[in-house]
Amino acid sequence: MREMSEYAYRARGRDGRERCGVLQATSEAEVAAYIRARQCYVTSVVRCAPRKEKHWERRPAAKELAVFCRQFSFLIDAGVSFSSSLQVLRHQAGSRRWKTVLEEVERQIQAGTSLTGALSRQSAFFPPLLLGMVEAAEASGAMEAILGRLAIYFEKEHSLKQKMFSSLLYPALVLLMALALTFYMLLYVLPVFADLFGQMNLELPWLTRWLLQGSSWLRQEGIKLAGFVAAGLLGLRFWQGKNSWLRWRDRIVLTLPVWGEFWRKAVIAQYCRTLGTLLGSGLALLPALDLAQRTTSNRWFLERLQAVRRRVSEGETLTASFGASELFPPLVVQLVAVAEETGKLEAMLAKVADFYEADVEEAAVRLGVLLEPFVIVFLGLLVGTLVLAVMLPVFESVGAIGSFK
Repeated sequence: MREMSEYAYRARGRDGRERCGVLQATSEAEVAAYIRARQCYVTSVVRCAPRKEKHWERRPAAKELAVFCRQFSFLIDAGVSFSSSLQVLRHQAGSRRWKTVLEEVERQIQAGTSLTGALSRQSAFFPPLLLGMVEAAEASGAMEAILGRLAIYFEKEHSLKQKMFSSLLYPALVLLMALALTFYMLLYVLPVFADLFGQMNLELPWLTRWLLQGSSWLRQEGIKLAGFVAAGLLGLRFWQGKNSWLRWRDRIVLTLPVWGEFWRKAVIAQYCRTLGTLLGSGLALLPALDLAQRTTSNRWFLERLQAVRRRVSEGETLTASFGASELFPPLVVQLVAVAEETGKLEAMLAKVADFYEADVEEAAVRLGVLLEPFVIVFLGLLVGTLVLAVMLPVFESVGAIGSFK
């Protein structure tokens, strides 16, 4: 499988208007096929130089995009022009980067560029889904309705992520506190008792000796351990940019018990929601498949979704392509088959997304509830072991004094 790269393209539609943007693809031929599928003529396709994304260049959160699309839709519905709408949005933007991006988009529109072209020049900021749907909205003249669809899409994405995060937050915090308490006991509490036990010449139990040796090693070699962990994190960050590593990591995640099935359902829900939203906005199936696959962060899924698009472009039905991908459960494949026969693919994909989003939310809550007792038991065992290691020598010394009397 060839690696994905970014390609900057220029094209002209049948109306003569120039269109430009940036696409992720495996080759220039794939970009050209994507443009032709949208009934445009290719002017140029240039591969972009690879660059690493800085933390301040990351795309805005789903909640911010939902607010932007919702407010933009309201302004257009009120009869405000694109340029004036962007000016209003820029003045009330909360972050400096939003202000800068919207000011540049506004300047491009005032210079005669289409909204799609102006937004596409900020492709590092706006996601491909938004760019593709805005282009479809300009072609169909339904900008207000499609921006409303985008707002609903980003609101649902934000809501799902928040529910997943909230369900797993408490177990994660308890586990973090347990680890912090363990390091504090080993570094500051146990050394005090070690000196005390040494002055009393007590014969220490094996548990106490083992923990005191660990405490001594941690205090002596702690800097080396921190350096080793930092080097490991840096190495992991380096390998995260490699497609081979990402493919292997994402495949392993999907094979994990409980978590793998949970993540698979989340990806299916996001993909079906995206594809249904794109089709409902008037995009043809091939461009919609191209945009939908690029919203998926899992590389293992992405490769198979690219194969789905390729089969559809070769004449297969979406049902057959889904079935051959081995990604989608039989229920999804059967529902898509019914939707293709009845011509209600958009509505059926929305229902599939609703079903799996509800399933993921329920699974997230259930996973959080199941993890809580395990984390609390783990914390109790950890603290109990540390306390027992400290108190055992004391009890033995008291018992020895009592027997001596």
